[in-house]
Amino acid sequence: MMFKENIFDHIVQIDIKKRWKGILDQADQVTTKHVIKKTLFLSPGEWHYTESVLCHFTDVQWVIEGGYKNAERKRLVIFPDYMRYHDIENPIALLKINHKGRNDELTHRDYLGALLSLGVERDIIGDIIVGEDNAYLFTTPEMKDYIKFNLNTVGSIKVLIEDADSLPEDVASDEMIIMSGTVASLRIDSVISMVMHLSRQKAQSLLSAQKVKVNWVPVQKNILLLKEEDMVSVSGFGRFKLISIGNLSRSKRWHIEVGKMK
Repeated sequence: MMFKENIFDHIVQIDIKKRWKGILDQADQVTTKHVIKKTLFLSPGEWHYTESVLCHFTDVQWVIEGGYKNAERKRLVIFPDYMRYHDIENPIALLKINHKGRNDELTHRDYLGALLSLGVERDIIGDIIVGEDNAYLFTTPEMKDYIKFNLNTVGSIKVLIEDADSLPEDVASDEMIIMSGTVASLRIDSVISMVMHLSRQKAQSLLSAQKVKVNWVPVQKNILLLKEEDMVSVSGFGRFKLISIGNLSRSKRWHIEVGKMK
């Protein structure tokens, strides 16, 4: 295997590079001690590099698991290549948090704040999917009971927590607003301008202020050309995925389809 430092050359963000150095140490233990290693929950910007880092190991397998197909925050499970993933204990626990009594609307921030106030670390918490009178919370099996017995209120609202086996089908599906339109260029500032209804100048200023990420990696240059399946997040304006790129029109504009996250 190449030297560790070279493995991380393509990772620009210092905090993510630091996290991956720790994960690489876990991978080393898998190969030398024949053990199973699990990370805590990783952000998309962190697990995005899994293939490009762990491909340098020839005797390990790995699975990225968030509890459902479209999970954003996921745990990485690394194990010897002679093992089967199905023989490993499930790294994800799912809880359903129900409102007690009143049907007040609670936000993702309310649930996250309540968990953090209990002393639960952020990387113990996976996705939180909020409904009208309940929420689904992904966490580690080790922390499941602690949360069940200690999270009694969210905001000022009493809650009841129960185990859940899986997300209901309607909750697990992607919720995107599909938009179609044309852009003069596939440059990122042009596409952001169309999707977010902003001027090109505003889109460029957001890029310059480092408030734009493509596939969870910060970008600043407006000359970046987007491609199909790219995920773009703009701080303060939301996220969208470039679903498809059509043909050029007679007026030399690209037909595109995007999915904007609700």
